[in-house]
Amino acid sequence: MTLPVRGVQFSDAELVRRLQVYEREAHDLGALCICIASWGGPQDASILQKILARLTDNMGPQAGLRGWLSLRWHPILVLTYSAGISALASKRLDNLLALLGASAQSPETAGKRTSLLEAVGEAILEFHRLEIFKRLPEHARQYVPRSEYMHKLLQPGLEELLGLGAEYEGLFDRLEVLLALGYADARAAVGDDMWGPIGRYGWKAHHPKGYSDPMSAVVAQEKNSGALIRAGFFGGDVGRFDAAAEWLRGTVSSLEWF
Repeated sequence: MTLPVRGVQFSDAELVRRLQVYEREAHDLGALCICIASWGGPQDASILQKILARLTDNMGPQAGLRGWLSLRWHPILVLTYSAGISALASKRLDNLLALLGASAQSPETAGKRTSLLEAVGEAILEFHRLEIFKRLPEHARQYVPRSEYMHKLLQPGLEELLGLGAEYEGLFDRLEVLLALGYADARAAVGDDMWGPIGRYGWKAHHPKGYSDPMSAVVAQEKNSGALIRAGFFGGDVGRFDAAAEWLRGTVSSLEWF
C-alpha cells in the first residue's frame, strides 16, 4: 500500500496509523521471509533477495515530508529483521549473507543500487537523525527507541512460527550487532567514517544491573570460531572484521547513558 508523502502534516496519531498500516501489509511477506531464511536451501536464497530487491525499487529520494519518506523503509526493516533473526536461529549464515547482500535501491541516491545492508543502514541513520520513534509516548524516554520498538513488535510473530522462547532476546541483539558491524565496514570500504546503528545491545554493554554484553559476545564468538569470515562476511577478511569491532567497542564504551 502506498501512503502519500506530501500534503499530509506530520502528527503522532498519523505516525502510529502509518506504522500499523505498514506492519499489516508486511505481515504475510514476513512469514514467507522467515520460512525461507530458516529452512530454504541455496536455490531459495534468490527468492528472498528478489522480495527485498523489488520492494526497494521505488524507494529512492523524492519530494515529500522527510518523516513520511523515511517511514517507507519501516516494512523493509521489519522483513530484514524477521529474516535475519530467523537465519541466525537456524544457524544459516549463508541465508543471512544472501539477505544482506540483496540488491536494493539506495534511499539517499537516485538510481543507485547497493546492498540491502547498506540501504538499511542509510534508512536507519535517517530514523536516527529524525528521532521518529521518540515521538511514540511509550518509547519517548528510551535510549534506542527504534530498536526497542522493533524488539517488541517482532517477538510474537517469530515465536508463533519458530518457537524461539528465551532465545529470542539473544538472537535479536546478535543481529543488531552484526548490522552495526557490517554497515560500519561497508562505509569504511568506500572511505567514509565508520557508523553503525546502536541498538539495545548498547545499553546492555555497561548497564549497572549487570546485563550480559551481546556486543562482546559476538566479537568473542567470531574470534574463537571464525564462522562469519568463513561464510563470506566482511569480504572474508578478518582484518576488516577486527577494524569494525574495534570501532564498535570504542563507540559503545563512550556512550554516556549511565
